[in-house]
Amino acid sequence: MNLKPLLLLCLISINPIIAHSSEQDAKIILDMLLNIKNDKYNTITNEGKATYDSLLEYKAWSRVYIKYAKPFEKNKKLTKQEMKHLLFIGFVARAILDASTSESLATDIIPIYNQNKALLLKSLASRNFLIPSTCYYMNRYFGFEDKNEEKKVPFIKQNKELIIMSLGKVKGDQCMSYFK
Repeated sequence: MNLKPLLLLCLISINPIIAHSSEQDAKIILDMLLNIKNDKYNTITNEGKATYDSLLEYKAWSRVYIKYAKPFEKNKKLTKQEMKHLLFIGFVARAILDASTSESLATDIIPIYNQNKALLLKSLASRNFLIPSTCYYMNRYFGFEDKNEEKKVPFIKQNKELIIMSLGKVKGDQCMSYFK
């Protein structure tokens, strides 16, 4: 999937999402999206040279994901901003081919959807560029690590109409195309 056109649209559309982030979270998310090597992740070698430590960067990125995904684990409904952040982090993870975050979302997204259906679908409807990555993760939930495969057909039967109604025919069909 060529995500470059989506990246441009995303950069135009993210201000309402990022504007509600802490400055630190916003920098981490945008640095990851744009592949900016922030000096704050430099460490000094024994020879006294600064070297970029990608593990430090990844730990910061992981903390941001956990911050926005964590509330659902306590059976708490996500806020509108938490949902948009989480879906945007999923978009970034897919754009940068981040396997670890993608795997976390593949595990988390359907339980999040089940607790926050209206909010998740409303978030997708208001930010269409999030539809491909979110629907991709929703489908990946079924069969990821050989789990939940038997739940896919019932999920589609129970949710297809709601998804299409919430996103509109074209975008809803686009989302459902990931479930084939």
